[in-house]
Amino acid sequence: MAYTRWPEWIARAVRAWSILYGVPLTIWGTVVLTGLVRPAGDPSPFTATERSWMITFGGLAFTGLGAALAIGARPYHRRGRPVRALSR
Repeated sequence: MAYTRWPEWIARAVRAWSILYGVPLTIWGTVVLTGLVRPAGDPSPFTATERSWMITFGGLAFTGLGAALAIGARPYHRRGRPVRALSR
């Protein structure tokens, strides 16, 4: 089976972006939900709590995506490495 190979720097950028974007969102949403910080601006049409839950779960989604890509990158790289055919 043939596997498509992305350049390594693109794969690293996607993983890093997902994790670096998701972790602050998760932390910020959790801090707002616990009441340590008040949300900025008017959250209409949502309540402040609804918006905080959306931010928190969005952060968890991006963090989960980045972590899954980071975990799956190693076996994918080993499986997709070209192997030299033996000549007869």
